Amino acid sequence: MLYTGIHFGQGPGRDRMTTYELYNQSKHANVVFARELGRRYGDQGIISTAVNPGNIRSELQRHLNPVARFVARLFLYPTPYGALNQLWAGTSPETADFNGKFIVPWTRIGECRPEASDPENGRRLWDYLMQGTGL
Repeated sequence: MLYTGIHFGQGPGRDRMTTYELYNQSKHANVVFARELGRRYGDQGIISTAVNPGNIRSELQRHLNPVARFVARLFLYPTPYGALNQLWAGTSPETADFNGKFIVPWTRIGECRPEASDPENGRRLWDYLMQGTGL
């Protein structure tokens, strides 16, 4: 299935998504949420960024078949690399004006899909999350 946006709630579109597609959707939603949080609270000094830690060796690969796991490990970076972007985003004076940005490996601003920047998607995700948490 080609991912075309966030599938809110349950239903035929979301119910047919694979684990990999659901994972990708959650990562996309992280970017949308970071931008919306920055839009809503940036004027109060809150800096919100979405961070891609990179292709890291981790327990996420435990569900791959042995051949796929072996091949994946050839192209993945050691686990400590996964902290570089988060540390840079959270501690570097350079990132103080990165509100709503998407940080990609290694320590640079990247672009997400165009719909991640759509304010309507941000408002819809925010409302969905607030409703789901009872806030």
